[in-house]
Order: sequence, then structure tokens, then C-alpha cells
Amino acid sequence: RDGDRAQHDIVCNDSFSSFHIVNSFERDGEDGVEVVVDSVASDFGMLNDRTLDVFQHGYKPAWARHNTTEATDAADITYIYKRCVLRPRAAGDGMCECSNMFTHSFEFAVINPLFRMTSHRFVWAAAAEGRVLWTNRLVKFDLEQSDGGPRLWSPPKGFVTGEPRMVPRPGSRAEDDGVVLVYITNESRPDSRLAVLDAATLEQVAMVQLHVDMPMLLHGVFQDRAREGVIFPN
Repeated sequence: RDGDRAQHDIVCNDSFSSFHIVNSFERDGEDGVEVVVDSVASDFGMLNDRTLDVFQHGYKPAWARHNTTEATDAADITYIYKRCVLRPRAAGDGMCECSNMFTHSFEFAVINPLFRMTSHRFVWAAAAEGRVLWTNRLVKFDLEQSDGGPRLWSPPKGFVTGEPRMVPRPGSRAEDDGVVLVYITNESRPDSRLAVLDAATLEQVAMVQLHVDMPMLLHGVFQDRAREGVIFPN
């Protein structure tokens, strides 16, 4: 942004696997402008039999499953909320430092779309509990709260959850003022619903029964008509 277009070879102090970037933003640091990159990461190979099976065939509920892998204990698929700070003008190992902010059985992390490319505090994500092939709960993380644990929401028994979408309230200023939309589907019968949750508390606001059997997709999108049709994809 300051006109410096020189190419930088940046080597980080950590190596990891990651499918999804949560957010990135600039901030002032001791060595000039820093770039902060948050991601959902793993220190083990993410392209294993389980993920390749889902990529090749798509996730299917138990009543229509083509997946060949067995259910996995959620405790064995814990992921890391990783924050990397890039300092292009720093020297040596200080050019890129990564740290683990927390670990949890979660994926598909999203933030308030109005806070993209700016510093954010809250993160919503799909999470897992028990023996699973897919996520089966929702979680809200507060990056400024080091104790007390995250807020949790669980769908009705037998349902799995998709990627959440945080929808800010029109005219809102608070980062978690709005609702979270999450698509859920039943594992044992054709039953698809849309859950509407309070973004601040994760309390259920509404549950909409869908009259068609929706497939469980990896990502979602929300179109905000109040903001001249702005589309907020993942």
C-alpha cells in the first residue's frame, strides 16, 4: 500500500497445513507495517483418507452415505487457531512468526464480514463432539477472553451442521450484533432445516423447516439486500 512492490522471500518459524484463512489485516509494528494472517491449521497431514473421501464423494448423511471411512472421535481431529505475523522489513527469523492461539475440534471459521481485513475479536465456527463424520455443533470464540471457554450451540439430536454465516444487523456497530445462519441436516432421514442464532449469545432465534432435502455443502453465501445486494461469500 506504500508503493513498495519488491518481492520478499518470507520464511516462517512454523510449518503446518491449512485449508481456510479466517481473516487478514494490517497493523503498525516496531519494524513498520505488519500483516496478520489467521487460519484454521493442523500440524498433521490434512489430506488423509477421511478428507479425500469427502472431497471425492461429498458428505452424505447416514441414510444416503457413499463415504467409505468410519466415524472418528472428535478429540482426534482437533485443529489449531493459528496466527501468523508477517514483517516484510524485519530481518532473519523475525520476518514471520506464527503462534497457536487455541485448539478445538472445529473448522469452517468465519467472522463478521464487515470486519474483514480489519482487526476482529469474535469467530464463529462449526465444531464436533463425540464420534463423527461431520461437524455437529456450533461454537463462538472470543479472542480476547483467555478463560471460560467458548459459547456452544447444539442442533436437535441426530443433526449435523454446515458452515455458519454471520449476518450483521443493519446499522450495527458491535462486532457480534446480528445473527448466525447455519444449515443443518438429519443423519437418519431426509430432514433439512435452517437455524437462526443470536450472534452474541448463540441462543436459538428461529428454526426454519426446509421443504426440500438440501445437500450438505462445504461453504455458504449470504446476499445482503439492505446493502445494495452485497454478497458475502466465505
